[in-house]
Amino acid sequence: LSIVMSMFHHVDGSHLLSNMLGLLSYGTHVFVETSSSTWQSPITILSVYLGSGIGARYGLIGLASFLERQWVNRLRKNRRSAWNICSQYWLCRNLGVIDSSWSRPIVDLYTRILHADEITALSLYKGITRIGASGAVFGVLGARLYTSIFSRYHSKLSSTEKLYFLAIICYEASLTPVQLDSLWDLFVMGDKIDHAGHLLGFLSGFM
Repeated sequence: LSIVMSMFHHVDGSHLLSNMLGLLSYGTHVFVETSSSTWQSPITILSVYLGSGIGARYGLIGLASFLERQWVNRLRKNRRSAWNICSQYWLCRNLGVIDSSWSRPIVDLYTRILHADEITALSLYKGITRIGASGAVFGVLGARLYTSIFSRYHSKLSSTEKLYFLAIICYEASLTPVQLDSLWDLFVMGDKIDHAGHLLGFLSGFM
């Protein structure tokens, strides 16, 4: 229920206004200016909007898991490196330093200190409360692209629209953190907008 409610939540008036303008512009092409009664039905409108919002939310959960997997792999890599270094020394072997149960907490602590920005950004990314309205609205844009390509009941994109869609996809993709080492700069120190949610909502609406 909270996921659905978040799709109707906005930060402020300007956020609400920009989303309404997007819905008016592209929602009109998809749901009004069509000869298909199926696309004009309230069920289709809600399905596209809610489906895009839900797709964006679960896509973000998947992205967070992907980034967390990168962190786990970093820990494992550093543990192996520490083991390889220690195994070369007689004193380490005799003192049992290379025992993973003994050295793992030290290596993990070193990794957390060395990459404090990454683990902090990851914790924030996983725990932040998200507003799903924009992801759902971007889904309507994705539906506009889909219908312009595959539906005979809708108009084709104009040259200007094609350039706009290309630009917006490239822009959102460039600000979507898919590597852990870019999460701090793009998400924490960036414009505080979850561009991944926009891109995932767009893809959900297209599909």
